[in-house]
Amino acid sequence: GGRSNSGVTSSCEVLSFGDDGDWQPLPPMHDSRSHFGCVAVAGCIIVAGGGGAVGWTLRRSVEVFDEVLGRWLRLPCALPHA
Repeated sequence: GGRSNSGVTSSCEVLSFGDDGDWQPLPPMHDSRSHFGCVAVAGCIIVAGGGGAVGWTLRRSVEVFDEVLGRWLRLPCALPHA
């Protein structure tokens, strides 16, 4: 995710630690988003919230990348909003 010259993206990369220490692409997230929260825990990457592509709409969705499955999964909950 993030912003590029063409707008908000759903792309994702992960930094591999070790001798190589380089960035590896992951499959794209379901939703394009920028300015989101992100955490890596227990072999998963969790992304939440952020802004969408159209008129800076707020994203309430949460996705998790499962390293074992090698894909993004949508979590069945939405973030609360005020």
